[in-house]
Amino acid sequence: MNITSRLLASLTICVAATALAATLTTQFPQAAGKATIQTDSVDYPPDTQVNVTGSGWLPGEVVELTFTETATTPPGGFTDGPFIFYATSDAAGDIANGDFQTDQHDLGVHFLLTAKGAISGKTARTTFTDALPGLFEITDGNTIPATSHDWDQVYADKNSPLSHLAGTGAIQFTTDLVNSDGDDTFSNSAKDTMDITGWKWGLKTVNNKTDLEHGFAAAYQESGYAATYGSTHTLLFVGSDRFASGSNSAISIWFLQHPIVKKADGTFANKTNGLAETHAVGDLLIQASLGSTTSVTA
Repeated sequence: MNITSRLLASLTICVAATALAATLTTQFPQAAGKATIQTDSVDYPPDTQVNVTGSGWLPGEVVELTFTETATTPPGGFTDGPFIFYATSDAAGDIANGDFQTDQHDLGVHFLLTAKGAISGKTARTTFTDALPGLFEITDGNTIPATSHDWDQVYADKNSPLSHLAGTGAIQFTTDLVNSDGDDTFSNSAKDTMDITGWKWGLKTVNNKTDLEHGFAAAYQESGYAATYGSTHTLLFVGSDRFASGSNSAISIWFLQHPIVKKADGTFANKTNGLAETHAVGDLLIQASLGSTTSVTA
Protein backbone atom coordinates (compact mmCIF):
# COMPACT_ATOMS: atom_id res chain seq x y z
CA MET A 1 0.00 0.00 0.00
CA ASN A 2 1.43 3.36 -1.02
CA ILE A 3 1.37 6.54 1.06
CA THR A 4 -1.68 7.91 -0.77
CA SER A 5 -3.65 4.70 -0.15
CA ARG A 6 -2.70 4.70 3.50
CA LEU A 7 -3.79 8.32 3.86
CA LEU A 8 -7.13 7.63 2.22
CA ALA A 9 -7.66 4.62 4.46
CA SER A 10 -6.89 6.68 7.57
CA LEU A 11 -9.28 9.40 6.49
CA THR A 12 -11.98 6.79 5.85
CA ILE A 13 -11.53 5.35 9.35
CA CYS A 14 -11.65 8.81 10.93
CA VAL A 15 -14.83 9.68 9.05
CA ALA A 16 -16.41 6.37 10.04
CA ALA A 17 -15.48 6.91 13.70
CA THR A 18 -16.89 10.43 13.63
CA ALA A 19 -20.12 9.19 12.06
CA LEU A 20 -20.38 6.46 14.74
CA ALA A 21 -19.88 9.00 17.53
CA ALA A 22 -22.51 11.28 15.98
CA THR A 23 -24.94 8.34 15.76
CA LEU A 24 -24.40 7.49 19.45
CA THR A 25 -24.93 11.11 20.47
CA THR A 26 -28.13 11.29 18.44
CA GLN A 27 -29.49 8.06 19.91
CA PHE A 28 -28.38 8.80 23.48
CA PRO A 29 -28.33 12.55 24.04
CA GLN A 30 -28.01 11.99 27.81
CA ALA A 31 -24.50 10.65 27.26
CA ALA A 32 -23.15 14.18 27.13
CA GLY A 33 -24.88 15.20 30.39
CA LYS A 34 -24.14 14.52 34.03
CA ALA A 35 -25.62 11.53 35.82
CA THR A 36 -27.23 12.11 39.23
CA ILE A 37 -28.27 9.98 42.18
CA GLN A 38 -30.21 10.87 45.33
CA THR A 39 -32.11 9.29 48.21
CA ASP A 40 -35.53 10.32 49.48
CA SER A 41 -34.10 11.37 52.86
CA VAL A 42 -30.75 12.35 54.34
CA ASP A 43 -31.31 10.34 57.53
CA TYR A 44 -33.26 7.12 58.16
CA PRO A 45 -34.31 5.28 61.33
CA PRO A 46 -33.42 1.56 61.51
CA ASP A 47 -35.54 -0.87 59.44
CA THR A 48 -36.46 1.75 56.85
CA GLN A 49 -36.49 1.42 53.05
CA VAL A 50 -34.08 3.72 51.23
CA ASN A 51 -35.64 4.92 47.97
CA VAL A 52 -33.04 5.83 45.36
CA THR A 53 -33.69 7.84 42.19
CA GLY A 54 -31.40 9.23 39.52
CA SER A 55 -31.24 10.72 36.05
CA GLY A 56 -28.85 11.30 33.16
CA TRP A 57 -28.09 7.63 32.45
CA LEU A 58 -28.28 5.92 29.04
CA PRO A 59 -31.72 4.52 28.13
CA GLY A 60 -31.88 0.85 29.11
CA GLU A 61 -28.54 1.02 30.92
CA VAL A 62 -27.94 -1.14 33.98
CA VAL A 63 -26.69 1.03 36.86
CA GLU A 64 -24.82 -0.57 39.75
CA LEU A 65 -25.70 0.84 43.20
CA THR A 66 -23.10 0.28 45.92
CA PHE A 67 -23.95 1.12 49.55
CA THR A 68 -20.79 1.52 51.64
CA GLU A 69 -20.73 2.10 55.41
CA THR A 70 -17.98 4.70 55.77
CA ALA A 71 -18.08 5.75 59.45
CA THR A 72 -20.12 5.70 62.65
CA THR A 73 -21.19 8.27 65.24
CA PRO A 74 -19.73 7.90 67.78
CA PRO A 75 -16.57 6.71 65.98
CA GLY A 76 -15.46 3.09 66.25
CA GLY A 77 -18.86 1.46 65.79
CA PHE A 78 -19.65 -1.69 63.79
CA THR A 79 -19.77 -1.52 59.98
CA ASP A 80 -20.23 -4.18 57.30
CA GLY A 81 -20.92 -4.43 53.57
CA PRO A 82 -20.66 -3.05 50.95
CA PHE A 83 -24.10 -3.94 49.59
CA ILE A 84 -24.72 -3.94 45.82
CA PHE A 85 -28.01 -3.62 43.95
CA TYR A 86 -28.94 -2.81 40.35
CA ALA A 87 -31.38 -0.53 38.57
CA THR A 88 -32.22 -0.31 34.84
CA SER A 89 -32.86 3.13 33.42
CA ASP A 90 -36.01 3.92 31.46
CA ALA A 91 -36.27 5.61 28.05
CA ALA A 92 -35.59 8.99 29.63
CA GLY A 93 -32.45 7.78 31.40
CA ASP A 94 -34.06 7.79 34.86
CA ILE A 95 -33.62 5.08 37.48
CA ALA A 96 -35.40 4.07 40.67
CA ASN A 97 -34.60 1.41 43.27
CA GLY A 98 -35.86 0.59 46.76
CA ASP A 99 -34.06 -2.68 47.51
CA PHE A 100 -31.80 -1.41 50.30
CA GLN A 101 -33.11 -1.17 53.86
CA THR A 102 -31.36 -0.03 57.03
CA ASP A 103 -31.28 -2.41 59.99
CA GLN A 104 -30.86 -2.14 63.77
CA HIS A 105 -27.06 -2.30 63.85
CA ASP A 106 -26.88 0.62 61.38
CA LEU A 107 -27.79 3.13 64.11
CA GLY A 108 -25.39 6.08 63.75
CA VAL A 109 -23.81 4.76 60.53
CA HIS A 110 -22.75 7.10 57.68
CA PHE A 111 -23.43 5.67 54.19
CA LEU A 112 -21.84 6.46 50.82
CA LEU A 113 -23.99 5.51 47.82
CA THR A 114 -22.09 5.15 44.54
CA ALA A 115 -23.87 4.62 41.22
CA LYS A 116 -22.03 3.46 38.07
CA GLY A 117 -23.42 2.95 34.59
CA ALA A 118 -22.44 -0.35 32.94
CA ILE A 119 -22.31 1.15 29.40
CA SER A 120 -21.60 4.85 29.85
CA GLY A 121 -19.17 4.41 32.74
CA LYS A 122 -20.73 7.47 34.39
CA THR A 123 -20.60 7.68 38.18
CA ALA A 124 -22.58 9.64 40.75
CA ARG A 125 -22.42 9.72 44.55
CA THR A 126 -24.47 10.84 47.52
CA THR A 127 -24.43 10.27 51.28
CA PHE A 128 -26.99 9.61 54.02
CA THR A 129 -27.09 8.46 57.63
CA ASP A 130 -29.06 6.06 59.79
CA ALA A 131 -30.71 7.79 62.76
CA LEU A 132 -27.69 9.98 63.45
CA PRO A 133 -28.01 10.94 67.13
CA GLY A 134 -28.40 14.64 67.86
CA LEU A 135 -25.38 16.21 69.54
CA PHE A 136 -27.31 18.98 71.28
CA GLU A 137 -30.98 19.35 72.21
CA ILE A 138 -32.26 22.79 71.18
CA THR A 139 -36.01 22.36 70.67
CA ASP A 140 -37.40 23.15 74.12
CA GLY A 141 -34.40 23.92 76.31
CA ASN A 142 -35.24 21.56 79.17
CA THR A 143 -35.38 18.00 77.82
CA ILE A 144 -32.16 16.01 77.90
CA PRO A 145 -32.25 12.99 75.56
CA ALA A 146 -29.89 10.18 76.48
CA THR A 147 -27.82 10.71 73.32
CA SER A 148 -27.27 14.49 73.47
CA HIS A 149 -26.50 17.46 75.71
CA ASP A 150 -28.47 20.51 76.87
CA TRP A 151 -28.06 24.01 78.32
CA ASP A 152 -28.51 23.03 81.96
CA GLN A 153 -25.39 20.87 81.59
CA VAL A 154 -23.49 23.86 80.17
CA TYR A 155 -24.70 25.95 83.14
CA ALA A 156 -23.63 23.30 85.66
CA ASP A 157 -20.16 22.94 84.09
CA LYS A 158 -19.65 26.73 84.00
CA ASN A 159 -20.49 27.08 87.68
CA SER A 160 -18.50 24.13 89.03
CA PRO A 161 -15.04 22.85 88.04
CA LEU A 162 -16.15 19.44 89.29
CA SER A 163 -19.01 19.22 86.78
CA HIS A 164 -18.35 17.60 83.40
CA LEU A 165 -21.81 16.99 82.01
CA ALA A 166 -21.81 19.01 78.77
CA GLY A 167 -19.25 16.81 76.99
CA THR A 168 -17.03 19.78 76.05
CA GLY A 169 -14.81 22.33 77.74
CA ALA A 170 -15.60 25.02 75.15
CA ILE A 171 -18.58 26.57 76.95
CA GLN A 172 -19.90 29.96 78.06
CA PHE A 173 -22.89 30.88 80.23
CA THR A 174 -23.27 34.56 81.16
CA THR A 175 -25.95 36.05 83.41
CA ASP A 176 -26.73 39.70 82.65
CA LEU A 177 -28.45 42.35 84.78
CA VAL A 178 -32.14 42.81 83.97
CA ASN A 179 -34.23 46.00 84.19
CA SER A 180 -31.36 47.82 85.88
CA ASP A 181 -29.56 51.13 85.32
CA GLY A 182 -26.33 49.24 86.04
CA ASP A 183 -26.75 47.10 82.92
CA ASP A 184 -23.88 47.34 80.43
CA THR A 185 -24.87 48.06 76.85
CA PHE A 186 -23.53 49.49 73.63
CA SER A 187 -23.70 53.26 73.96
CA ASN A 188 -23.15 54.26 70.34
CA SER A 189 -25.47 51.92 68.40
CA ALA A 190 -22.48 50.14 66.85
CA LYS A 191 -23.16 48.53 63.49
CA ASP A 192 -22.39 44.85 62.99
CA THR A 193 -19.77 45.67 60.36
CA MET A 194 -18.00 48.28 62.55
CA ASP A 195 -14.56 47.25 63.80
CA ILE A 196 -13.99 46.65 67.52
CA THR A 197 -12.13 49.96 67.82
CA GLY A 198 -15.43 51.69 67.06
CA TRP A 199 -17.42 49.91 69.80
CA LYS A 200 -18.44 51.91 72.89
CA TRP A 201 -20.12 50.72 76.09
CA GLY A 202 -21.91 52.33 78.98
CA LEU A 203 -24.34 51.68 81.85
CA LYS A 204 -28.05 52.33 81.51
CA THR A 205 -31.49 50.71 81.56
CA VAL A 206 -32.50 49.25 78.21
CA ASN A 207 -35.99 48.57 76.89
CA ASN A 208 -37.50 45.20 77.75
CA LYS A 209 -37.45 43.72 74.26
CA THR A 210 -33.66 44.16 73.96
CA ASP A 211 -32.82 43.43 77.61
CA LEU A 212 -30.89 40.14 77.56
CA GLU A 213 -31.03 37.95 80.66
CA HIS A 214 -28.52 35.25 79.67
CA GLY A 215 -26.14 34.33 76.87
CA PHE A 216 -24.77 30.85 76.41
CA ALA A 217 -22.67 28.86 73.94
CA ALA A 218 -21.05 25.45 73.55
CA ALA A 219 -18.73 24.10 70.84
CA TYR A 220 -18.18 20.46 69.92
CA GLN A 221 -15.95 18.63 67.46
CA GLU A 222 -17.62 15.78 65.61
CA SER A 223 -16.00 13.36 63.18
CA GLY A 224 -17.43 10.96 60.60
CA TYR A 225 -18.25 13.47 57.85
CA ALA A 226 -17.36 12.99 54.19
CA ALA A 227 -13.77 14.05 53.50
CA THR A 228 -14.80 16.66 50.90
CA TYR A 229 -14.60 19.50 53.44
CA GLY A 230 -12.73 17.67 56.19
CA SER A 231 -13.97 14.64 58.13
CA THR A 232 -14.05 16.50 61.47
CA HIS A 233 -16.26 19.57 61.92
CA THR A 234 -16.66 22.08 64.76
CA LEU A 235 -20.33 22.52 65.69
CA LEU A 236 -21.28 25.69 67.58
CA PHE A 237 -24.53 26.02 69.55
CA VAL A 238 -25.57 29.44 70.87
CA GLY A 239 -28.58 30.87 72.65
CA SER A 240 -29.94 33.80 74.63
CA ASP A 241 -33.12 34.88 76.37
CA ARG A 242 -34.56 38.37 76.81
CA PHE A 243 -36.65 40.02 79.51
CA ALA A 244 -39.76 40.36 77.35
CA SER A 245 -40.99 39.18 73.97
CA GLY A 246 -44.02 40.39 72.04
CA SER A 247 -42.23 42.73 69.65
CA ASN A 248 -39.78 42.38 66.80
CA SER A 249 -36.07 42.76 67.43
CA ALA A 250 -32.77 41.27 66.29
CA ILE A 251 -29.61 39.90 67.87
CA SER A 252 -26.02 39.78 66.63
CA ILE A 253 -23.35 37.67 68.34
CA TRP A 254 -19.63 37.99 67.62
CA PHE A 255 -17.23 35.11 68.30
CA LEU A 256 -13.73 36.60 68.32
CA GLN A 257 -10.35 35.00 67.80
CA HIS A 258 -8.95 37.19 70.60
CA PRO A 259 -10.91 37.73 73.85
CA ILE A 260 -11.63 41.36 74.77
CA VAL A 261 -12.38 43.28 77.97
CA LYS A 262 -14.23 46.52 78.75
CA LYS A 263 -12.05 49.52 79.59
CA ALA A 264 -12.97 52.28 82.03
CA ASP A 265 -13.05 54.84 79.20
CA GLY A 266 -15.93 53.00 77.50
CA THR A 267 -13.85 51.23 74.86
CA PHE A 268 -12.68 47.63 74.44
CA ALA A 269 -9.17 46.14 74.50
CA ASN A 270 -7.39 42.83 73.92
CA LYS A 271 -7.78 40.82 77.13
CA THR A 272 -4.21 39.50 76.99
CA ASN A 273 -2.13 42.58 76.22
CA GLY A 274 -4.54 45.45 76.94
CA LEU A 275 -4.03 46.98 73.50
CA ALA A 276 -6.73 48.13 71.08
CA GLU A 277 -8.26 45.13 69.32
CA THR A 278 -9.47 44.79 65.72
CA HIS A 279 -11.27 41.99 63.92
CA ALA A 280 -9.12 39.05 62.82
CA VAL A 281 -9.56 36.45 60.10
CA GLY A 282 -11.78 33.73 61.55
CA ASP A 283 -14.02 36.01 63.64
CA LEU A 284 -17.59 34.75 63.33
CA LEU A 285 -20.82 36.79 63.32
CA ILE A 286 -24.16 35.09 64.01
CA GLN A 287 -27.40 37.00 63.48
CA ALA A 288 -31.05 36.17 64.18
CA SER A 289 -34.33 38.01 63.80
CA LEU A 290 -36.44 37.87 66.96
CA GLY A 291 -40.13 37.98 66.21
CA SER A 292 -43.04 38.42 68.56
CA THR A 293 -43.09 34.74 69.61
CA THR A 294 -41.55 33.48 72.84
CA SER A 295 -38.79 31.51 71.08
CA VAL A 296 -36.89 31.67 67.80
CA THR A 297 -34.74 28.99 66.16
CA ALA A 298 -32.23 30.51 63.74
